[in-house]
Amino acid sequence: MLVKFLKESETEQLLFTTHYDGLLSEEDLIRKDNIWFTTKNKEGVSELYPLTDFKGLNRISSLQKAYKLGKFGAIPNI
Repeated sequence: MLVKFLKESETEQLLFTTHYDGLLSEEDLIRKDNIWFTTKNKEGVSELYPLTDFKGLNRISSLQKAYKLGKFGAIPNI
């Protein structure tokens, strides 16, 4: 149902959060401009920023692998 919503909706909006990084490998499911990360600053306050803030996204073959390596700053704490 979620896949159908993401692929077919034009004016609707859905906001969800997840810790499942496997969605980063589904390039035809979620557009790059819809991916946002959070990280905590030195004061412990969460900061939110989009994937599109990063240059050279088209040269990255795997967003999921780049995320796991900490390339986007939101370093996974596994």
